[in-house]
Amino acid sequence: MVTNELYLRGRKKDVNALLNEIISGDELTFDKIMPIPPVLDGVMCTQPNPEDILLVKKEQNNECLTPEEKERLDSETRDDITTMEDVMLDAPKISVRDLCLKSIKRYEKTGAYTWADWCLIHWGTRKPVYRSNLEILINTEVLTTARIEFDTCDFLPSRFLLCLAKLHPDVSIKAVYDVGGDEEQTFTLPLDTEKLKEMHKKALNLAKQLQQ
Repeated sequence: MVTNELYLRGRKKDVNALLNEIISGDELTFDKIMPIPPVLDGVMCTQPNPEDILLVKKEQNNECLTPEEKERLDSETRDDITTMEDVMLDAPKISVRDLCLKSIKRYEKTGAYTWADWCLIHWGTRKPVYRSNLEILINTEVLTTARIEFDTCDFLPSRFLLCLAKLHPDVSIKAVYDVGGDEEQTFTLPLDTEKLKEMHKKALNLAKQLQQ
């Protein structure tokens, strides 16, 4: 769990416009401006073995498979985990072949097998916000400064912040990332755009590892 702070400062109308795009109810959400594709919505985890995907692609290309490879694709495995009940009670069974076919279609449409992969690629963190708290520090007729404290499961949502800076260039954005051990990293946009891009590369590398 990582605790982050987001500071927004600018003209009142500009800050309010930004907040309207990232706050749902009282909670920070990445999904309003960068929604998870419907085809991935709810696909929590599990993805086929890359070797099995290669076998299915060979089969699609009418390449010959050995009896052992065919038996492997015909065997049963867990279906996609979409609810906590699936985690606790075991997901329904599906053939390895059918699971691979579903995953291949999702990957072709989105570049990701599961929403966790997609979130890393597009938000910079693996899951939605766990907890957040919005506080208005300064609120005059002209200027507003807002502070949002929020928790993520691994990284600062680097690409989400880069997107915010691009959409709202008139708002000063500062993010504080608690990396643990009383150590913090601070990013001010647009000044630290390249530093934030480097952080996003770490998220992309993790996404690649998850897909291997």
